[in-house]
Amino acid sequence: MLRCASRVCRAASLLGYPLRRAAAMEMLYGGVRVQHLAQSPFSLRKTRSEALPSPSLQRERDDLELEVKDSANNVMGLRLFPINIGMRARNEAVRLRSEDCYKRLLAQRQCAEVGEALKFPVPSSLSAGEHKDATASRQLYATHFHPPSSRLSILTRPVDCSDCKVKTTPSDVALYHPRAWRPLQMLKPMPHNWSPTLRSSGVRGPHMQLMQERLDGKGFGWKRKSRFLWQQDIDTAGFRPKRFF
Repeated sequence: MLRCASRVCRAASLLGYPLRRAAAMEMLYGGVRVQHLAQSPFSLRKTRSEALPSPSLQRERDDLELEVKDSANNVMGLRLFPINIGMRARNEAVRLRSEDCYKRLLAQRQCAEVGEALKFPVPSSLSAGEHKDATASRQLYATHFHPPSSRLSILTRPVDCSDCKVKTTPSDVALYHPRAWRPLQMLKPMPHNWSPTLRSSGVRGPHMQLMQERLDGKGFGWKRKSRFLWQQDIDTAGFRPKRFF
């Protein structure tokens, strides 16, 4: 095609000037301009850096909050977490901790709008929406985001806020309290044991085989067992390698 076009360019010497390649191709294809049938590339959009929104601290904080609220892409939570832990346990612990932080934030807002001191987890009297008796205190403390200092206490744990002042239970008995504090996380330097990208990874049995694979097939003795093995001698094994060897 290119040779034909160049021949056309060379042959049209009667015009007195060399014919352009576009005109030669147009003549070659019977008057159709093939070059303009192709789609033109997209128009480039240019944005000046002065037109961009100016960086502000509040915008950064909002971005970080969005990043933290998304449990799948918690970059800040992963950065604040120890790297000593395997990747899977770390992701799970980061998800658990960010969910707990979010619940604490909601509890703080809830206790603040009722006008109570902060308790976490929120007691059922507050969370059930029984604010009818607290209307007077709400009108009193409508100007305060927090309750006044006379209503605050040093003891903020839910076990200290219980109504009974005298313990009748012996001290060595661990009594179940529904709002007692329990530790949130296991922070162990334990690596994760299996991943699809690592070959031959997994929990191994006492004979160093993986727990999910049975090295004794049913019947046929060593021949059936040998097809599950990874490395074999072709000469000593009782079969030739098949496709999935």
